[in-house]
Amino acid sequence: MPHIPVIASVEVDEGGQGYNVNADTAAEEIAAVVGAEKLILLTDVMGILEDRNDLESLVKEIDIDGVRRMVEKGKVADGMIPKVNCYVRSLAQGFRMASIINGHVPHSLLLEILIDEGAGIMIKG
Repeated sequence: MPHIPVIASVEVDEGGQGYNVNADTAAEEIAAVVGAEKLILLTDVMGILEDRNDLESLVKEIDIDGVRRMVEKGKVADGMIPKVNCYVRSLAQGFRMASIINGHVPHSLLLEILIDEGAGIMIKG
């Protein structure tokens, strides 16, 4: 039976001081440890856009080199940078694929899991 862990991304040091850990990084590391095949992260934005001012320019599928070029050109910025870096690491650790999904789209997680086209951007190794 498959399991879906729900884990808070908070760390505590030896003195009891709590720290907020980047949730994307925590999810990627946990998924790697449990041997997941695919990493899916929810976000509150459309995804990676070829043109940040054009919502119609959503990138549906890209490889690691393409993501790196987009970051270098400044097409991926702000909160998306940790997400794409997380995906690059996850693919390097052996994940088959990784997806970024807009959590505001109704049923986006189900669509990503159940249909071939998916609901977000797919990054392949």
